[in-house]
Amino acid sequence: MLQEYQPAQISQADYDWMNGSVPTIAVKTVLMSFDFSSKQNPYFTMRCQQLAKLGQVIRAHMGQLRQTGHPKWKEVNLDEAIGDWKPDTCSRSAILAAATRN
Repeated sequence: MLQEYQPAQISQADYDWMNGSVPTIAVKTVLMSFDFSSKQNPYFTMRCQQLAKLGQVIRAHMGQLRQTGHPKWKEVNLDEAIGDWKPDTCSRSAILAAATRN
């Protein structure tokens, strides 16, 4: 089960009436999108480019997002495989661009 979920705890920090911690599991945080590379028309092309740009901006600013953003950003691993889900062509272009810069 821990291949698809991650260990977690529910504690007094979550519910002030609790006396201790309870071990549990949690879902991983993922950002999902529509595969805009599936059709070649001006709208889908524009949305694919926007999605690629979003991926580039997130990758470029992960440090800042982890430091000053929502606490969930600390849990994000942009390179982690999520089950059978694969990045679409639009998202892969952002991944390849980041790999080229490094």
